[in-house]
Amino acid sequence: MFRPMALLVLLIGGLSAVAQQKASAPLAPDLALVPADALAVGHVKLADLWKSDALKDVRMIYSKVGTDAVAAFDKRFVPVLSTVDRLTIYIPATNLENGPEDMKFVGILSLTEPLDQKKFLKQFADKVVTKKGKFANFVTDEDGYIAVRFISPTIIAFGMMEGIQQMCDTKDVKTDGPQRLTLERANNTKDPVVLGVSLETIPPEAREELLQQVPDPIRPLLLANGISLSMDLEGDGHLHASVSYADEKLTDGAEKALVAGTAMAMELIKDGRKQLMEKVTGDGKPGKIEDLPEAAASLLGLGALQHAEDILKTKPVKRSGTTLAMSQPLPPQFKTILGAGALGASMMAPAVGNIRASAQRAQGQNNLKQIGLALHSYHDANGALPPAAIVDKKGKPLLSWRVAILPYIEQQALYNQFKLDEPWDSEHNLKLTQINIKTYMIPGQKNQKPGHTNYRVFHGNGAMFDLVKGTTFAQITDGLSNTWMVVEGEESVPWSKPDDFEFDPKKELPKFGKFFQGGFNVLMGDGSVRFYKKPPAMTKERITRDGGEVTNDE
Repeated sequence: MFRPMALLVLLIGGLSAVAQQKASAPLAPDLALVPADALAVGHVKLADLWKSDALKDVRMIYSKVGTDAVAAFDKRFVPVLSTVDRLTIYIPATNLENGPEDMKFVGILSLTEPLDQKKFLKQFADKVVTKKGKFANFVTDEDGYIAVRFISPTIIAFGMMEGIQQMCDTKDVKTDGPQRLTLERANNTKDPVVLGVSLETIPPEAREELLQQVPDPIRPLLLANGISLSMDLEGDGHLHASVSYADEKLTDGAEKALVAGTAMAMELIKDGRKQLMEKVTGDGKPGKIEDLPEAAASLLGLGALQHAEDILKTKPVKRSGTTLAMSQPLPPQFKTILGAGALGASMMAPAVGNIRASAQRAQGQNNLKQIGLALHSYHDANGALPPAAIVDKKGKPLLSWRVAILPYIEQQALYNQFKLDEPWDSEHNLKLTQINIKTYMIPGQKNQKPGHTNYRVFHGNGAMFDLVKGTTFAQITDGLSNTWMVVEGEESVPWSKPDDFEFDPKKELPKFGKFFQGGFNVLMGDGSVRFYKKPPAMTKERITRDGGEVTNDE
């Protein structure tokens, strides 16, 4: 959910002008692929940015690399860096009913020379799968997470499989929508960075909830269709932004709200200045060394507040039709900061390889959180957690608890197909077991067996789960936040098979997964997820639900 104060700063302090075009030129081929009703759009002219004065120091350092190193680098990777021209990223329109999980990004890379597609695909994945959309084909990796579409010899689209699928299933790209101004600015100006966000796609109930969190006088500002931001590097550079509305009436209301919001912002600055001044002046006595960092930061804060007040006093916002806009010069030091940031990013290059691993670990944690929500929902509906196994009349395990919670991870249709009175490997049920469920899969593991999972529970001898009976939360007297619910096991099992860890406090523990930087994730009873580099002290005490032991993860 958006923070109200952040929106106030964005809509009042960050407004800037959109260039008025008498006649819009046709969009460039890469921009023409972006739907004008997209949730968000970002466009960067990478080649132009590289040539700018802001990065001259970085270019100087790059020139000292040597031609042999550059040639070796270009030989290893495609596309060749010198051929990269522009990058556009967008998030298709979505109703956001499931939150951020609904957002599927698509990137479009424009090159100055044709791409070696065969070499790119070998670099992309060990094994690729070609899929057919309604109007175009695309390629995915073996896991089906990432996809690529070759638009032309010099334009390639990439991103999450669902986003590329939607692109290939669409015949005519929508040309009218809140992102039209953003796309035109990216197309018709030299601004190296252009961003746009559509507020129309926020669900009505979410927007209403947002409106309730802000003061009445500025609510009309939040009824915008979209926000467009861009940056140029002419001179010291300028930040541009615009806020557009659906009609004249809404724009009138926004203008009045802007006046009220400016007054509120001035009051906030006044209060902030008072608080910072107290930090600077102290109690009038000589300061202590431990007070120096806070006092120094407050001193700079006073300068920043004065700069913000100077901007607001100029009242630079202009109206053009149904758009409120202005242009704000960037601080003279900005280009130096941008260049230093680029240089610092290059020095951090060795850490880039860890980004994907961190993202996969985060996805694994999200899987466990979804399982935790499902188990809690099951408990709410049935008065207890599911038993570790669905059993027959004689108590023989047939199916796993993972089958029991299928309706709570949006797999009701699959649950309905199971024969709950047959074992997991019966002729009928075995076919269903071979279906991969992403929520049950460890992200990024290329050698996962079809229909297998590493998410397993402990049962019996005081563990949270019982093999045939459901445990109530009231029985977990050690506390939900202290008790392990689901773990990542090193060995995978068919997800519908009732094959989990039988807990015996006298025996050695099973091996836990080492899928993420040598450690493993654990879902706690309260739905939180913790990461352990190795099994912690008192692991067995964390597995039991009512042992009365005191454990500490600090």
